[in-house]
Amino acid sequence: MAGPSKAGPALRLLRKGQVERAADMFKKLLQQDPGDVGCLVGLARAQMARKRYDEAQPLLRQVIAQVPDHGEAQSHLAFIDLQGGNAAALDALKRLSLSRKAGFFEFFNAGTALLQRGDEQGAQVALERAKGADQKNPQVRVELGRLHIKRGDYRDAITELQKAVELAPADPLPVLLLSQSFAAIGDPGHGADAVGKALLTQPQSTPLHERMVELGLLAGWPQKAIKSAMALRQIDRMNPNYAYMHGVSMLASGLVAEARHILQDALKKVPRSVAVRQALAQAMQLMGEDAPALVLLEETNQAKPGDAGVASDLAVAYLKSGDAGARAQRVLKRALEEHPAHPVLHFNLALAQARAGDRAGARASAARAGQAPDPALQERAAALLRSLG
Repeated sequence: MAGPSKAGPALRLLRKGQVERAADMFKKLLQQDPGDVGCLVGLARAQMARKRYDEAQPLLRQVIAQVPDHGEAQSHLAFIDLQGGNAAALDALKRLSLSRKAGFFEFFNAGTALLQRGDEQGAQVALERAKGADQKNPQVRVELGRLHIKRGDYRDAITELQKAVELAPADPLPVLLLSQSFAAIGDPGHGADAVGKALLTQPQSTPLHERMVELGLLAGWPQKAIKSAMALRQIDRMNPNYAYMHGVSMLASGLVAEARHILQDALKKVPRSVAVRQALAQAMQLMGEDAPALVLLEETNQAKPGDAGVASDLAVAYLKSGDAGARAQRVLKRALEEHPAHPVLHFNLALAQARAGDRAGARASAARAGQAPDPALQERAAALLRSLG
């Protein structure tokens, strides 16, 4: 008769989101006792959390060989079958979740599968049952958070994800989703605060630093963005995207000359990067280097005529240089072929049309720009319409 499982400490690591450490511990324990069912199940959970289904399957089959009616193992195997394209496995997941013996993972797997298949109502029922079975499990909070995000119920998502962060402080995923939800309700500052707290315990997390750069710029905190961009460059010195993030953050903080230097260096590594070229042109313009900035934007626009950001910047540069509106209109109309509803393109087109004397066209374009979700752009479009009469 087998003794009690020694899986407890590793399972606690797994619940906290420390998947790699938990997996290593499970493997060591299984070397001592290959038949420890608790460790087999625990290692299978860790492999599934990393989507290593091929490695989870043999572990789960070992469990079934020892305990044929093991509901969790059956549920995991059905979930893996479903991911492999076996649609009939969804029925097995539903059936297992309806069993009187069903526990957290039977509910959780069914809810996750239903969410994947677009059955949001069924998914919520199953996931709420999973939460009821284990209030302290962060995984179900994350999936409920995803469900609320998908529905646009960001405040409900925040409630679930804040609890997930509390339950799994070493896992970056809940924090990333939480910061996304805060940004979606127009509060990137709280999202940045959450990411900042997570970085205290996960200082080498590239996803967290990348998000901090994004949120720092959105929230108007460029110094936070600079700090994370510099950390990313320390983590991966050869990544030109991190140099770009650093340059843009410096630009946002008003350190224009430093930004120009960083972006110029990044361009040598990725000479075709549209984002780097656009940011470098902005730095040049701020330093009064309008002529080389215009050349850079023209070259970039020729290579990527459908890029909305470059087209807008180039059109504005043309208008500032005294263009009567024809060149700006040509560039903007070409970009609108690929982005017909882009509000900034329409706003700049309205400016170019007004410059060219096409008041009717300018009013129509300004009206399109006024449909933007950005309140600041809405106001600028409204002011332009009033000026056009």
